[in-house]
Amino acid sequence: MDAISSSAGAADLSSYYQTIIKARQNMQQKRIDQGVSSGKLSQDQATQLGSLESQDQQLVQQASAGGQISTSDFTGIMKAYDQTSQQIHAMKHPDASGQDFSTQAKNVIQGREKFLADRLNAGVQAGLITPGEQTAIQAAQTQADSVVNPVLAGGTVTASQYIQAMKAQNVVSRDIASYIHNQQFTQAPTAAQSATSLNTSV
Repeated sequence: MDAISSSAGAADLSSYYQTIIKARQNMQQKRIDQGVSSGKLSQDQATQLGSLESQDQQLVQQASAGGQISTSDFTGIMKAYDQTSQQIHAMKHPDASGQDFSTQAKNVIQGREKFLADRLNAGVQAGLITPGEQTAIQAAQTQADSVVNPVLAGGTVTASQYIQAMKAQNVVSRDIASYIHNQQFTQAPTAAQSATSLNTSV
């Protein structure tokens, strides 16, 4: 009975996560459309932001491949949407933060590097990632670094370079999620872990 209740609880929470994700997708697309309509975004910029949205959507598809979205994956997806949101804001308001697109892109890439490292460590400490799996993920991280590090070391980060760095980091994120999924859905996440807020900055 407890197993059935736990499974039902995880399914309900996953459904809640999917509702939040869909709302976030719609909100960010609306912000891009408004940017084009107001003249704050060019069609080229809208296309670049669309590519970032596609990367976010790939994360969602990877997370939901097992039928449910876990709390860990949901947190990662929200982090990715936060980063895309920052780029939307930077392109629409290039002088608002005192930082140009390149500077914000580097900050996002570096922030995501730390997030992935923390997520890997948390998975290892929780017993959801074995030493062998950790070694495999670290190998994937080394491969991603061969793409990411030159971008960070360069002068100006273009939208194309930013997207390539995101793609490389997405591979590592996918591998971490894949190993965690092997065991995580045997445990129902708590309702407290679902707390989040929508980023509504324009």
